[in-house]
Amino acid sequence: FELKEFDKAESYFRAVLDDWNESLSATIKAAALHGLGKVSLDLGRYENATTFFNEAILLSKKHQLDRHLAENIFLLGCVKMRTAEFRDAHSFYVEAESMSQRIE
Repeated sequence: FELKEFDKAESYFRAVLDDWNESLSATIKAAALHGLGKVSLDLGRYENATTFFNEAILLSKKHQLDRHLAENIFLLGCVKMRTAEFRDAHSFYVEAESMSQRIE
């Protein structure tokens, strides 16, 4: 991807969050947070990625969005791998795998 595409994706996800309100599905907000986290991860903005994934995890737990929860926990593991926090990465990967098996 070109940097412009990441910028465009980021602006779309931010627009969703700006327009989101309580009458809309929590899944929409969780997906936007997930998307912002992925863009941040791909651009090496690991603190931002962690913040977005953690927000998505809290929302997913609150609304029982199990698949979103497992995906964001897995991606937190990816952040930890890229920042050389291998034990934490392993813990997140194991948790995400366990959750994924329960979902299927």
